Amino acid sequence: MQKFYQPHIVAQRIVAHIKDHIKLTVAFDRDGLFSFNTVTNILVSNKKYPEEFIVALLNSNLIQYYTYKFIYQNAIRSMDFYEAYAKQIPVPKELSEKQQQKFVSFVNQMLSLQQRYHDEKVSGNEKEKLEQQIKNVDYEIDEEVYKLYEITPEEKKIIEESLK
Repeated sequence: MQKFYQPHIVAQRIVAHIKDHIKLTVAFDRDGLFSFNTVTNILVSNKKYPEEFIVALLNSNLIQYYTYKFIYQNAIRSMDFYEAYAKQIPVPKELSEKQQQKFVSFVNQMLSLQQRYHDEKVSGNEKEKLEQQIKNVDYEIDEEVYKLYEITPEEKKIIEESLK
């Protein structure tokens, strides 16, 4: 049982259908708290990629689009996100150490920004500034994921338009 109490990925089990797309909600639990019932705990056994990369990938617009179109096949009801579905998401075969570290950095930035954003003491302009910084990091992650999968500008436009 102790092996479960390690840093791992946590995904909301019930996937929300939003207009014409879905939203996977995925986080990285640095503290190794184990939760049940409404989440899926993902323990990455293949250490080829850091967990932070997988978190960034799962939260990216490209994977949101791919999951909706090709795994859940445009379903309009709520779906469950289980291991069998997660395994259908294509992961790049090669990722350089430099690329991996870029994603680790993005996820660490996002965790830090989110923690500050949700601090009760933060309000007003500071909260707005943090919200913009969070959007900027999300954008950077999406851009890097598009590069990894060699998504063309035309394909990117289709993906982005479908997620509005």
